[in-house]
Amino acid sequence: MNVLNRFIRRRGAAAHPFGVGLIVAALWGFHAAAADLPGRAYFHLVQLNMAKAVSLNVLLQPAIVFAVVVLVWRISSRKMAPPAVSRSGVSAGLLCWFVAASLSVVLNWDTDQVLVTYFAVFIAGAAIYAALVGIELTQADVNIAVAGLAIGALLPLVNGLLAFINEWGFSDSQTVFSAYKDLMRMQGYEAATFGNRGNTAAFVVIITPLLVTILLQKGRPMLLRILCGATTACVLLNLVVLQVRAAFLTLGISMFIVWAYRYGLRRIPLLLGAVAIAWFGLVRFAPDIDTMMGERFVPVLTLDTEEDVSVFERTESIKEGWTIAKKNWLLGVGPGGALTAHSATAAHQFQIQQAMELGVLGFVGSTIFSIGIFVWLVRVVKLGPDRGVNDARFAMLIGPASFVIYAVMANGTFNIGYVNTWAVLLASMVALAPGFGRARAAQRDASHSASGQVFDRLVARRLRGASI
Repeated sequence: MNVLNRFIRRRGAAAHPFGVGLIVAALWGFHAAAADLPGRAYFHLVQLNMAKAVSLNVLLQPAIVFAVVVLVWRISSRKMAPPAVSRSGVSAGLLCWFVAASLSVVLNWDTDQVLVTYFAVFIAGAAIYAALVGIELTQADVNIAVAGLAIGALLPLVNGLLAFINEWGFSDSQTVFSAYKDLMRMQGYEAATFGNRGNTAAFVVIITPLLVTILLQKGRPMLLRILCGATTACVLLNLVVLQVRAAFLTLGISMFIVWAYRYGLRRIPLLLGAVAIAWFGLVRFAPDIDTMMGERFVPVLTLDTEEDVSVFERTESIKEGWTIAKKNWLLGVGPGGALTAHSATAAHQFQIQQAMELGVLGFVGSTIFSIGIFVWLVRVVKLGPDRGVNDARFAMLIGPASFVIYAVMANGTFNIGYVNTWAVLLASMVALAPGFGRARAAQRDASHSASGQVFDRLVARRLRGASI
């Protein structure tokens, strides 16, 4: 360890600006590709008794390993103390959420999946957040981290497409758009990605806005922009296969925010025109898509539970989740407890899910976190692009904001296996987003300096008048 410390001190953050960028790239790349890496047995739950499962889960937490590496790097480069910054209540929401999960585990530790979910989601997420919060990413760090995420994401996305093509082919558009209905034949695609369509959609809504943000920034390296473009193309093809409506709606909102930040509200008509032209071309290529997409989205937008069975089932899941939450209002049924307590294994709505599993504190914490993310993002969008700190803020926040939108409509993915990709990406991106404290302090200091100079001049004049 002494040798490692001396090496890091000698290299240092100033001598080696890519240190934290490489660590974050490894963290994101590993968790993006976790489903397709060797040894994926610990990604999906293994059948062990609870004592062995918990001990194995603690030992095999990659997020804990990454957190330790980051802490060693921070101690060696003397970057331990995070700056005093405003994070729009996000940290308070996360703390409340974590406390709720910890208290709920004390009451429900013997429930199936509860301890596993607690360690894989809350312990791992808290460790990553605590290790990364306050670190200032340079532009080079962001470039390397995003490259790692894009490369890691290509593994499940490409493997999923290959599995789909082997089973279905990719020539008949009508077959492609309706393949998701055949649950048996979709198993190959789901096994190659993240276990089911909802999990893959939740992953996609986190990474896509970030990739598009980097793609649209002219100051980024061309190779990185090409990589982001290729990964985004794979995302779009996977969305066609997934046919998850909440993902389409979420990404539509996210792309609107990305465009508004990058080009301003005045160029929104240009975006709408481009979307209209793209849709016209798609309809010309696949004439049936207009009718098919209308049948898919109209019941959702109108909340027609009679026309669409899935809308009805989702509504019933939310009602059942709320009923369970009211019966267990204090501490819930435990993190991940919905897998056994709820007939559909989830309430299909973020805040109700947290209320059901973690009780009233879980509901409060997840709500504060969700609101805080959007308050933070609105402040960032108002400042606009700057090819500096605010660009880094936006890049780190747009993915978590997109995930929150998706989770509110369809629920988050917080109860699958020993490596929870979604929780780690969410916690790390929020932790790495720069706060506003330093900028505000600089402005305050500048205003105080200016007012002090005026005061000094007034005093000097009075003194000169008195001496005369």
